[in-house]
Amino acid sequence: AGYVYNLDYMYKLKPSFMVRALDGNLISTDLSANILWNDKFEFGISHRFGKSFSSMMQIRLNEYLKVSYSITAITKNIINQNNFHELKISFDMNKFGNHSFKEKPPFYW
Repeated sequence: AGYVYNLDYMYKLKPSFMVRALDGNLISTDLSANILWNDKFEFGISHRFGKSFSSMMQIRLNEYLKVSYSITAITKNIINQNNFHELKISFDMNKFGNHSFKEKPPFYW
């Protein structure tokens, strides 16, 4: 679950919370918060309780293309700690003429 709060004309706060069952009985809980500035730059942090911390940054290059980077630090097993890096490129297919997808606000795709 999440929501977008308009803090002022340039800033939006995007908190979210997720609980999910894994393998039938394991529960995973995530809490995150992102700040969107000028509908172009986004920065955020996330915590998976008992397992990891993450941070991310994202830039909207144009109306249909976004690039983001995130790093996740595992906290569950400190002895064998690994960090994971992710680079993501997102395309909004509606901007390419395929209008079969539901329109979404620009900060959700």
